[in-house]
Amino acid sequence: MKKGEEGIMFFIPGLIAIGKVAVATGGVIVSKAIYESGKSSGYSKGSYNGKKEGYNRASAEYEKKIISQESKFEEERGRYISEREEFDYLMLEYEKKIMELEGRGENLTMEESDKLSYAKREYEILESSREAYSNEGELYMSIDDIVEKAELGDPDFQYYLGNIYYLGETVEQNYSEAFHWFEKAARQGNISAQVRLGNMSSEGEGVEQDYTESFMWYKKAANNGDVIAASNLGNMYYLGYGVESNYEKAKDWFYVAAKEGDIFSQALLGHMFYRGEGVEQDYEEALYWYEKAHKQGDIYSRYSIGLMNLLGQGVPVNYKEAAAHFINAANHGNANAQYATATIYHTGKGVHVNYGEAMKWYYSAAEQGHIEAQYDLAHIYHEGVIVEKDIEESKKWYNRLASQGDIDAQNMLDIIKQEEIIAVEQDLADNFENFLNSYRLAANNGDLLALFELGNIYYHKKSMDNNYEKALEIYSSAYEKGFLEALDKLELLSTIGSFDSSTLSRYQSDAEKGDTESQYKLGLMYDYGIGKDEDSDKAAEWYKKAIEQGHKEALIRLADKYRMDIDIDNAVKWYKLGAKKNHPKAQFVLGLYSEYEKDEKAAIEWYMKAAEQGHAEAQFMIGEIYENPESEFFNLNKSFEYYEKSAIGGDSEAQYKLGEIYVEGKIVEKNLEEAQKWLRLSASQGLHEAKEALRSLI
Repeated sequence: MKKGEEGIMFFIPGLIAIGKVAVATGGVIVSKAIYESGKSSGYSKGSYNGKKEGYNRASAEYEKKIISQESKFEEERGRYISEREEFDYLMLEYEKKIMELEGRGENLTMEESDKLSYAKREYEILESSREAYSNEGELYMSIDDIVEKAELGDPDFQYYLGNIYYLGETVEQNYSEAFHWFEKAARQGNISAQVRLGNMSSEGEGVEQDYTESFMWYKKAANNGDVIAASNLGNMYYLGYGVESNYEKAKDWFYVAAKEGDIFSQALLGHMFYRGEGVEQDYEEALYWYEKAHKQGDIYSRYSIGLMNLLGQGVPVNYKEAAAHFINAANHGNANAQYATATIYHTGKGVHVNYGEAMKWYYSAAEQGHIEAQYDLAHIYHEGVIVEKDIEESKKWYNRLASQGDIDAQNMLDIIKQEEIIAVEQDLADNFENFLNSYRLAANNGDLLALFELGNIYYHKKSMDNNYEKALEIYSSAYEKGFLEALDKLELLSTIGSFDSSTLSRYQSDAEKGDTESQYKLGLMYDYGIGKDEDSDKAAEWYKKAIEQGHKEALIRLADKYRMDIDIDNAVKWYKLGAKKNHPKAQFVLGLYSEYEKDEKAAIEWYMKAAEQGHAEAQFMIGEIYENPESEFFNLNKSFEYYEKSAIGGDSEAQYKLGEIYVEGKIVEKNLEEAQKWLRLSASQGLHEAKEALRSLI
């Protein structure tokens, strides 16, 4: 207990008799505020019981508020009278609305039917909240009195004391102490305490997370008639948490809670009947429970009803009805409904065709991780269906899918890559002189990206004499001037050396005789299609032969190849071998992989190893970790230090970041001249954001 709390007094209404405790405050309590603050929480969590919600909301608010002065007690009584009147007024308004709508009989529209269900539900909550709020059996007690009664064994006061420690409003929050008192109350049969213990054991609050323990307490409370406990118990049977998964028992407990109006249980019963889990598949029964949950505001159920109308499951096919449900659920954020809404606007089922609306909803669903929506967006942009063709946007969505291990998406990326190569080569053939002139002009004006692209023109224009040697010369120039992306191509062509029609056969012959360097070079030529078409399998074969003889670069190239093929297990295996040989790129990529696995400690350790060898990208990633306020390594000064190292090393993103830091003046003193210097360096490497930032400064 905090020093000076002995004089704090608590208001405890007659609700204590049923194990619910309400605590009022010396400040103004507004009934509407109490009502509104809790109104949506039950719905969003998928649980609802009118009377229980009313009591819970009132008591939850009371528990957060403390009487600070005894002199305000009588003043508070006067307020309660006016608050009861306010509850009565709100209830009367809802009662009028209910009578008006019920008077219409069966002539209600769907929207009016929803309004009637809503009005009935809100009336019930107001009635229960008023009862909880205005109980006249008030007692005023100090914390010492509460502790005394709890220690004497009163289960209601034990539950109340547990709540005080759980909320931490008048004493220091202490989950262990809360659990201690809840357990004492629960063992004496206090149902609310049993539910609390179920929650705390499930979440690991005050004790180690233990689903078996959670299951035990929920079962005790459920057997004593608690609706939320019954719902939670059904969920644990359904998911197999704390008990072996058992759909039939899950269904039984969901049914207990659903009959009492629990929205979550109603929705899950609908789901189980729809899929035939623990019951025979029954679309009509599924629809019955979905309707029950939907009328209480459950969005998932509304989407499900739309789907059943669309497919004619349990009801005749009705596209307009399906569309109405989908659109409503989509507007409430349900990703499945958003995707369904996109498809109906795309196809015109139940609504007029509207490609703009279709794209809006495809995006909404895709951004929430909906796989089919991501696929459809990728396909739409690739084929130019309903929108203008946009290969970069298509690649963005296929890449997102591929990063999740989707093989089909990776295959599509390979197809697009081949299409792009063919398009580039055709474009070069048709407009070669124009390309050369425009890139030469930009390169002569200091645009390093243009210089690099000039090298790419020579690299891809295979019919030109000495094109690889010319590309090598240009890549060297770009790299020397600070364009780091040229390094990979530079190393590649430098390794191959002078190329002519006999190069491939010479390397083939030497490699077959066991020459390590020739094996590596032959792998490169198959990997990048130098001198012949690409052949991934042959590239891997020759890389492995070179690796067997200790060739470190072949090891990294092989790991890169597996990474590009989205074969993560093999990629990591070879990168780890490279990291053991202290290769900075391998260490850097393992850092990326560790971040993806959400192991920040391992990530920064790998990045540090690479950074110590001057790896600019690794230095940049360390800077990002240090800059993140949610990271355990958060340190703005160190962030700046590593951004600066990376920027000096030529990383365009680090140069841009450094420019931003000098513009903002948050980590170091604001310096626009220094900002312009770094932004120019970044912009010269083609970074669009740096160009925009530079324009805004100038």
